[in-house]
Amino acid sequence: MALIRRNRNRSMRAWLPPQAIFVPTSAQDVAKSVKIINFFSVPFAVRSGGHTPFPGSASISDGILISLQNLTTLELSESGDRVSIGSGNRWISVYEFLAPHNLGAVGGRVPSVGVGGLTTGGGNSYFTTGHGMACDNVASFEVVIADGSIVTASASENKDLFWALKGGSNNFGIVTRFNLFTVPIPNGKVWGGNTIFLPQQFNNVTDAIAEYQMNGQLTDPDAAIIPSMSYQGQQNSSAFIVTVFHASGQKPASLEPIFKAGPVVDSSRQMTLPEVAREAGGGEAGAKQPHIRNDFRTISIGVSSELYRGIVALFQQTYTMNATLSSIPGYRVTLTFQPVAASTVTHGKTRGGNAMGMSEKAQTWLCLTTSWVLPSDDQVTLPLSISFTKQVEDLAKAKGLFEQYLFLNDAAIDQKVIASYGDAQVKELKRVSQKYDPKGVFQKLAKGGFKLP
Repeated sequence: MALIRRNRNRSMRAWLPPQAIFVPTSAQDVAKSVKIINFFSVPFAVRSGGHTPFPGSASISDGILISLQNLTTLELSESGDRVSIGSGNRWISVYEFLAPHNLGAVGGRVPSVGVGGLTTGGGNSYFTTGHGMACDNVASFEVVIADGSIVTASASENKDLFWALKGGSNNFGIVTRFNLFTVPIPNGKVWGGNTIFLPQQFNNVTDAIAEYQMNGQLTDPDAAIIPSMSYQGQQNSSAFIVTVFHASGQKPASLEPIFKAGPVVDSSRQMTLPEVAREAGGGEAGAKQPHIRNDFRTISIGVSSELYRGIVALFQQTYTMNATLSSIPGYRVTLTFQPVAASTVTHGKTRGGNAMGMSEKAQTWLCLTTSWVLPSDDQVTLPLSISFTKQVEDLAKAKGLFEQYLFLNDAAIDQKVIASYGDAQVKELKRVSQKYDPKGVFQKLAKGGFKLP
């Protein structure tokens, strides 16, 4: 049983063997475990969905793993405007629970992502342009802090902790329940699907992304896209998949640039939010994942079709023209362009703010996702990702389009995420940490994640 639970992490790189696995069924169980851990100074890790891929993320080899997989409460308020979610849920469970009520939530875009890590790391969503990040849609957190107390953090109670948990990750406590605002979905249907483009169309696609960011995203907060350029080594094949979305259930004019680019496949149609998530995730469901090694790496840039074209050329030079990669079992690399509107930052400020320090302007968060099978190939795949990202950074800096902010949910283990929030945010995060965790339990004993500088 322990082996199965250890392997719940999405990436094989995070399959570390804990000395013990604790599977609480309530916040009170979590509180007891934190008191014991604190008393004996035992290293520990906490896992919600286990989606973050690097070693030590939601995993540990010399200590206790607290797996929140049994904290699966799902309760809808009488008015329907809030949903209470146990932190062991994955987003597909949340969407399936809300769908019969013609409701959704600002959460993960693919099925297997866990509620806990995504929300405390920020959380990009289909609804982000119109509603802000996932963390900005939390009405309150139920959280176990370092002394084992169970407290509520909200806009009216423990306000500083409420702010810090929105982007501050696992530095302040173990969240056992999230009370989220819901999003109405008229008639229970949204519109979405995947559009697919061939390599000779890639520049047309990135031009369309920039056009959408400069026009459609400003006028239509209910629209969203997830554009991902990918290369599969052994198949020696490339494609650009743009997942499209609209909350109204109808195809919008704001996304016309994507369709003008001429997709060779278009699956967009009316469907439920769970169906959109499954299609965006390639049909994945729940925790069932192939046995692969993964790496994420992120960088933030300004909006520019010229810069995007330069990134496409660099991607093709680095990956599609690299003969070495065709011999790596299971090798796949994907570069996702995530358009973020100024309105996303504005929404965050209206609900108590968050810790992430994002610039209030249109920007793009790039996520480089690499997958492979054999540990022996780490020495090729990981340095290549670092090199590529550094070259993208150089391109952006040369055009004055580099942004210092790093999106936590998509970052690599060596990236200085919390520092990227800015000096003022770091100073306040440290103050909150000292107030709620004076002994530094979540800095010294809690492993994984991104610690305060």
